[in-house]
Amino acid sequence: MSDICVLGAGAWGLALALELNKNGNNVTVWTKLESEAEMLLNDRENKISLPGIKIPENIEITTSIEDAAKDKAIIVMAVASKFIRSTSAAIKGSIKPKQIIVNVAKGISLLNCVSRLSRIITFSPFSSTAIVTTILANPFNSSFQFVISSVLTPISAKGCLKKCL
Repeated sequence: MSDICVLGAGAWGLALALELNKNGNNVTVWTKLESEAEMLLNDRENKISLPGIKIPENIEITTSIEDAAKDKAIIVMAVASKFIRSTSAAIKGSIKPKQIIVNVAKGISLLNCVSRLSRIITFSPFSSTAIVTTILANPFNSSFQFVISSVLTPISAKGCLKKCL
């Protein structure tokens, strides 16, 4: 069982948080939006992104990115691609050596130049101390298959998946 932080409370982030929680992990979900956090805490559901899907009480919800990432073995970045850069900057002071950063955001960055999101994270301030990997996943597939798109530091894909699940 791992302590995992999911950055992003949209459909993608919550679907991953639910699957990680179902697999026995301690999960904290971060959202930047106070209104979204209130909805998730009060209704235990994202009525906009995942209507009808209940969020278990043992999944923590927070708007503090520092609290979300503190002492977590794994940080899953599930924010929209246009927010990868700002989220990376916001979390930089909270990352400790050996934390695993898993990027599941979809898309590319068009700001200043076309760039893969994994490249933005790799060049972020915490990349020298954290283990950064990018994976694509389909949480609605019953076998929860992972496709490793890039592993950016010396960690085996198999080892990362074992830690993630």
